[in-house]
Amino acid sequence: MDYNEKIFQMLEQVQTDLNGVKSNMASMASRFDKLENDMAEVKKDVKQLKTNSKKTQSSINKLKSDVSELKTDVNEIKKDITDIKTDVKYIKIGQSENGQFISALTHNSEVHKAEIDKLNINVDKIYGSMKSIETEIGNLEGNVEKIPKAIENLRKDLDVMEEVTSKNLLDIAKLKVIK
Repeated sequence: MDYNEKIFQMLEQVQTDLNGVKSNMASMASRFDKLENDMAEVKKDVKQLKTNSKKTQSSINKLKSDVSELKTDVNEIKKDITDIKTDVKYIKIGQSENGQFISALTHNSEVHKAEIDKLNINVDKIYGSMKSIETEIGNLEGNVEKIPKAIENLRKDLDVMEEVTSKNLLDIAKLKVIK
């Protein structure tokens, strides 16, 4: 083998190796592009995580505030319950006193019931009289409703009478002139 052939073989080998390197470089470039895209997505995800973290922190702060308000409300409710217990105690005392008053009022109500029964009888009598009066008023109202029509008819008759009287006056005046 001669020297040129060896160089040629070596060059072919170098060419083959370079083609492999080019192929590897293209593959690496593609991988780098994919890596850059992945990095961009990771950056977006990190940004979204930061935003979500801020929102979560805001929500946690609001929850803390709500819990604090809730504790205050619970303390107020405890105080109100204590007040209610005191009120219930006084209500029980009042109920006992009211029981005594009710017994006295029951007796008085029985007496008043008899008087009310007597009044109811009188009211029923008055109610009957009132119904009779209402019937009479209804009859009068029916007659009162007829009055405007009767007045209208009288007006028409009066208008006719005035017309006839005018004509008669005119005729009398004519007769006087002729005489």
